[in-house]
Amino acid sequence: MVLASGNAGAQDDSAWRRECAQRTAVGPRKDAIVACSEALERNRSGESVRALVSALVDGPDRPTGADVYEALQITAKERDNPLGQATAAAAACDIAERIGDGPMLQQCANDLERVAPNDSATRRALAAIDAQCPPWKFWSAWAALAAAVTLTLGHALRRLARKVPRRAIATSVAAALWTIGMWSAPASAHADEPAAPHRSMSKWPVDTEHPELGIPSEKDRNAEPLEFGYWLQDVALKGEQASKSGDHATAARLYAALGQAVPDRAVAFVKLCQEYEALGDLPKAINACGDALLRDGARVSDYSHFVHLVLTKPGPLGEKDVGALGAVLVHLREDAAGRDVADELECQVGTRTSNIAQLQECTAALSARAPDDAKTISYQWALAVAQNRFDDARKLGERARAAGVAPENLAAMDRATTSSENRRRWQMMLAATAIAFLLGAIGIVAGRVARKRMSTQVFEPTPSA
Repeated sequence: MVLASGNAGAQDDSAWRRECAQRTAVGPRKDAIVACSEALERNRSGESVRALVSALVDGPDRPTGADVYEALQITAKERDNPLGQATAAAAACDIAERIGDGPMLQQCANDLERVAPNDSATRRALAAIDAQCPPWKFWSAWAALAAAVTLTLGHALRRLARKVPRRAIATSVAAALWTIGMWSAPASAHADEPAAPHRSMSKWPVDTEHPELGIPSEKDRNAEPLEFGYWLQDVALKGEQASKSGDHATAARLYAALGQAVPDRAVAFVKLCQEYEALGDLPKAINACGDALLRDGARVSDYSHFVHLVLTKPGPLGEKDVGALGAVLVHLREDAAGRDVADELECQVGTRTSNIAQLQECTAALSARAPDDAKTISYQWALAVAQNRFDDARKLGERARAAGVAPENLAAMDRATTSSENRRRWQMMLAATAIAFLLGAIGIVAGRVARKRMSTQVFEPTPSA
């Protein structure tokens, strides 16, 4: 297996990754994260994932606990992907090497040896382990320990030789030597053994009922940033476990605490949004997703999710909702990584709000890129209906059928076209009736005014000479 897992047909992200690497080397970290996030949005490859992780933990400045936490979150998400095991292990080794976590480095090196034994990342991880603990130092330490244990055992055995049978002594010596041998065996020999149950990484406890009460103070987190990173990881892991078990209320409390602890990063608010959505609390989900968009690290997928949530609100959208959707569309068009999705999202918004100007703009862009795509035709149909061009709408319905739109969706389009046409006819009839009544009323009023003027002229006295 190789770590380069770019998607066929994806945009070339090499230029963005070069800028990412340059900014990671010289700082500031915020600019490096932006450049690496752009590369990841353009092409979710193994290199771009590792580049973003590197931006979070490498560079001239030591990473904060929040930086380490976010890097670990990206790594964990990649580990959930069956095709991303090697990338996750390599990214974990990057983090471990940077923060000096020996056990973590050993574990990820074992994973790399298992899934990508011939990759350069594996060689780098093993070299990092050797640099931390060279073989001569490792075996010297174990030799010294073995000598100490042997001397201690020998002294104890001499004292017990007269009281304990020889067979019991031999058994004790064999057990001691077996224990030493087990501990000195290479870690890779146990790579396939099941992992021990997770225990808290941080010395600071996490109360799942009131996690916000255990948020470390600013003084504590500044004094021990790595410990703060471990605490964040503990909270995130408990939140993930609660979510997977269906306890979304607990998961929401934990992610809300993460948002309080790291208020300038989007990741906790994205997770909080997902938990509120799972709970069926749409207003809170929209607020949490909206909060994520105001923080560093928000991605194109987060903007898209926010738009979809707002569009699912029942009834007509309010002025505030329409304004928020418009702001998101403007941002996506200004973002190089978001331009490809901005047109379709604008069509979704335009269809929901019957905004003809938006539908005209987005359908023109989609038609230029993919004129025969089913989605393009569907949005053109929505524009035709909004403009009361019902003959064109029926023709577009036939094109949608040829493009492979599902029969149930075609039926819904036909019903909507007929319903809109009937409503339009009724509106025109009512308008005509209203105009007729208005003209009749004007005629009556005009007749009365005319008669009144005539009667005034008839009875007006003639002035005397």
